[in-house]
Amino acid sequence: MSESTLITRNEPPEFSELAKFLWSAKLMILGISFIFAIAGVMLALSLPNTYRSSVVLAPTQSLKNASADLGSSLGGLAALAGISPAQNGGFKTEVALAKLQSKEFLYRLFDEQNLIIPLIASKSWDAETNTLTLDEAIIDPKTTQFLELDERAQLWETYKAFSKMLSVEEQRNGMFTISFEHLSPYFAQKILDTLISEINQTMQTYDIKQAEKSIEYLNRKLEQTTIADMQVVFYRLIEEQTKQKMLTEIEDEYIFTTIDPPSFEEEKYAPKRAFIVIILTILGGLFATFIYLVRFYSQRNR
Repeated sequence: MSESTLITRNEPPEFSELAKFLWSAKLMILGISFIFAIAGVMLALSLPNTYRSSVVLAPTQSLKNASADLGSSLGGLAALAGISPAQNGGFKTEVALAKLQSKEFLYRLFDEQNLIIPLIASKSWDAETNTLTLDEAIIDPKTTQFLELDERAQLWETYKAFSKMLSVEEQRNGMFTISFEHLSPYFAQKILDTLISEINQTMQTYDIKQAEKSIEYLNRKLEQTTIADMQVVFYRLIEEQTKQKMLTEIEDEYIFTTIDPPSFEEEKYAPKRAFIVIILTILGGLFATFIYLVRFYSQRNR
């Protein structure tokens, strides 16, 4: 008799038997789901609102590159003279994007623009006064001195936080969408304005210095040669470098042209509170169901 019973219990349960067991535990399953839902509500309400600002950029088609990299006839001579041909716009755009996310560039930006505190020590944003509330666990709000982080650690933590807030997306048409998320929509918009302005200026300054070095080098070479044909070549190279320097100096949006300026979003981007509550409620139901399934099979196989 016991052997027959044992065989019956080891057989897979019928669906009706399992459904009946779960139905008998419906109140407990609903109760656990409700507890998870309450936890989801509390979690969702505890998360501060974050806002996203976005800007659409296009690589600047600079006239200084229309010289076909010093011209096809001068390009080889420029290389022989020790002058690197001008980089094409696509490569410069890639360099600018890499530099825009580099530690060297961002560390300088954080320090010069006083961005460290609002990036890593902000706790919430007051919409009425447009002020950020500082996290007293990180910083002393009276002295604005960090409690534990030294200067080096501040920069590193700011860089990590900034990298999570920033996103760069290349579109199929060759344009770029750069977005930034923060507790304050004003600050998010300001960051993008500052970021685009600084990267344009940084790349512009670098190319101006490179052109000046090239002109200085070519002038020295010109003084050292007595060959008339070479002097003509150097004069033309100097002319091209001077033209390139001039075009670089007059270009306001040197690397990126703003198609759609940084947006100011009054509606929050995150958190998705309803989604959080729904997911936790579902997880609570699944967790409770799993517990009762384990209980069902353990009782059945005794």
